Amino acid sequence: ADCQSSGVNCGIVEFTLRDDAPNQNAADFSLLTGPGLGNHQFTYGMAFNYLGACSQSAACPSADNCPGAFTGNDPTSGAPVQCIGSEVGINIVFC
Repeated sequence: ADCQSSGVNCGIVEFTLRDDAPNQNAADFSLLTGPGLGNHQFTYGMAFNYLGACSQSAACPSADNCPGAFTGNDPTSGAPVQCIGSEVGINIVFC
C-alpha cells in the first residue's frame, strides 16, 4: 500500500482519549475518500480495543465489514465507539 503522512491512501483509526472531565473517549475507522478528506482507502484489516477502565472494541476486516466506519464523502457518516472512563488506553492493530 502507498500509505502516506496522516494515513493518506490507507484506512485509519482515529481516536481521542480524555483523562479530564467528562472522560469521554472515542475511536473509529475512517475510509473517507472525498476531496480534502484524505483518500482513506481500505488496504488492510484494522482493529482496536480500549485498555483500562473501558472494554469496548471494534474490528474492520474488510471494506464491506467495517462497522461504524466513516466512508465516502460524508464526514458525519460514521459512529465512533465511545466510552466514559479515566486512565483509558487503546491498542490498535493493522494487519
